[in-house]
Amino acid sequence: MFSGMCTLRHTMNLSWKLLWIEWSILLIG
Repeated sequence: MFSGMCTLRHTMNLSWKLLWIEWSILLIG
């Protein structure tokens, strides 16, 4: 279960980074 939580947090981290990249592209582009 602990490893599952770590994986979930890691996935959320990746999605947040992707969101920031998309927003920066929209704002800059």
